Amino acid sequence: MAIDPKVLESAKERYMNYENTAGIARSLGVAKSTLQGYVNKEWRAERELTKSEMFEDVAKFKKVQFVKLTENTIIILSRALENLVQNKQNITMREARDVASIMESLDKITRLDDNKPTDIIREEKVTTSISLQERLKADPFVIDEGDYSVKNITSAT
Repeated sequence: MAIDPKVLESAKERYMNYENTAGIARSLGVAKSTLQGYVNKEWRAERELTKSEMFEDVAKFKKVQFVKLTENTIIILSRALENLVQNKQNITMREARDVASIMESLDKITRLDDNKPTDIIREEKVTTSISLQERLKADPFVIDEGDYSVKNITSAT
């Protein structure tokens, strides 16, 4: 049974807007299997392409916004440092911490721009009890206090 082109266009539009195919079929009076055939043969690939294009557009927008945010942050941080330099009095501990925080922020922004890690992460090395015992034997400050194993003592009476 042929579907009216206007009904088919409406079904496709609703599918592209992520409506449930069963609900579309029911509301338009179209067999679900017929509608599913269009979905499988044509519409799904088109919807996936549209979705990937939308994600790409969002990613581009986020990059532009991040660049603007970074530029504004650098301007604000620069002004804050300039205000501290213009102040002729001695710098307080709070101001020194603020300057260190500003420098840390600028460093992270620079690292992000260069695709480098923003934090230094120390790798934890797994060790075994054997390697720990070897290290302790080599440590000159460890005092060996003898053998503490339990021994069976018999009394001679």
